[in-house]
Amino acid sequence: MEGNQIMRDFEWFLLHVAGTKKSTKHQYLHYVKTFLVERFEHVSEKAISKLTPVDIIQFMMNKKKHYEVPYLKAMTTALRSFFRFLALKGLCDEKLASAVPAVAGWKLSNIPKYLTKDQLAILLSSFNQNRADGLRGYAIVLCMSRLGLRRSEVANLTIDDIKWRSGIIRISGG
Repeated sequence: MEGNQIMRDFEWFLLHVAGTKKSTKHQYLHYVKTFLVERFEHVSEKAISKLTPVDIIQFMMNKKKHYEVPYLKAMTTALRSFFRFLALKGLCDEKLASAVPAVAGWKLSNIPKYLTKDQLAILLSSFNQNRADGLRGYAIVLCMSRLGLRRSEVANLTIDDIKWRSGIIRISGG
């Protein structure tokens, strides 16, 4: 089996077995392609079967020099998923997924970034609430500042997600 077929099978696996969203699938495929292109001149079952933990660790150490923690964490997740897929197909040792090193990045290791009350008040007052786009911007900032929603969560909200009478907002897809 050639590299293109392996990637098509992995894509199918992500969508139909692992149940990943299309955006996650694209991200995973990008990371895995990056690994395969950098590691192999020609991707094949035979080449993949010769992968060792050292190959994976060297790849990740090289990426650590050029990328930030969130990118590296996403890459390690994608690679682990790929190696589990390969193990299911019998193309590599099942322990190869555990060879992908963990990326240290603690959530509270940086000083939190936030606006002061005065800065938030200035930001909120900058929206023209007499216009639809101003009301929209005002609502977005309120959702992020008062409810602690992420930008992707706010962007994915629909009117059906809001239960007006009970004061409940349903966050989905996260």
